[in-house]
This record gives sequence, C-alpha cells and structure tokens, in this order.
Amino acid sequence: MVDSKTKERFPINNLIREFRTGSQEAFVEVVARFGPRIAEFLRLHQKKSVRDKISEEDLLQEFWRTLLRCRYTIPKVDSDDEFERLLNCIAKRQIRKQTRKYAGTQARDTSREEETDAPIVDRKKSTPSSDLIAKELLDTIAGTATAHESMIVELKIDGFSNTEIAKRTGTTEVHIRRVLSRLRQTVSEG
Repeated sequence: MVDSKTKERFPINNLIREFRTGSQEAFVEVVARFGPRIAEFLRLHQKKSVRDKISEEDLLQEFWRTLLRCRYTIPKVDSDDEFERLLNCIAKRQIRKQTRKYAGTQARDTSREEETDAPIVDRKKSTPSSDLIAKELLDTIAGTATAHESMIVELKIDGFSNTEIAKRTGTTEVHIRRVLSRLRQTVSEG
C-alpha cells in the first residue's frame, strides 16, 4: 500500500500531469500505487479459457504498454479511486482484446482441421482411373500451388503418410495437414 507521504508528494492530478509528460518517476509511482490492484483486477476478470493460454504477466505487461501509449489522452481526475476506475476500464478493454485474439488463434487451431492422412490415391491398388484422378488433381492445383505444395501432393499421391512427408520436406506434420487441407478446399471449390 502507498503511504500518505507519497500521496502528498504526488497528488493525483500532479501525478497524471507528470505521467503525461513521460516522467519515469511518475510512471514508477503509478505502478507502485495502482499496479497490485490492476494485477488483481486482471486476474479476477480474465476468463479461464484465456487464462490458460495467456500468462498474467504478459497481460499485465500489455496493459502497461497500452497505458504508456495512451498517456496523453488521460483525462483529469479528482481522486485515486476515479483514476483506478479509469485504469480498470483500460484493463477490461485489454482483456477483451486478448480474448478476441485468442478466439482468432483458436479458429486456426490444427486440432480442429479435418484429418488429411488418408491417401489421396491408393498406389497399391493403382488402376487407370486412379492414375487419371491423380493427374487431374495435379493439373487442378498446378496453377495455384507452389512447387513445395505440389511436391507435398505428389508425395501424398505416392502413398506417404503426413509424418513421412514432413520428414522428407523438412517441415512439420501440422504444416503438411494445413497445406493438404487448403488444397483440398481449393479443389472442391474449383
């Protein structure tokens, strides 16, 4: 807790004025006075699903970074409580921003992608029609796929698993699944 001597030396309006000018001493004072309560506020209001993905320290650092960026727009306040409410408002926005950011990464989560380890064409049971399907598939993606993506498809057509393709191409299995999923989507749309 902040002692009364510090509050006398830095009344809230003087503290905000100094903070706006970029005073490091004022920033340290803001962190000392309000930091523990803001950290507690962030901890209490952050959703558990997001808390598992974003550390409290990262969220708190992002809060202070945001506060420093918008320090010129901080309005005049009459009390520490009013300033704390303003900081809580900024903290709530920070939590919402991180939650949206997490929701965006969840949409790209590979565990939600369809399974792509099934062979495109079974080379062990090669028939003229399966060879034709493989050739048509390669022709379809030829215009949109990179050389790397084409190589992945050719290896897949040859019957290699995603793990084997990843080892041969020097990438990850996740990358292979994403490429195949994206190309399948392209083929189904085209």
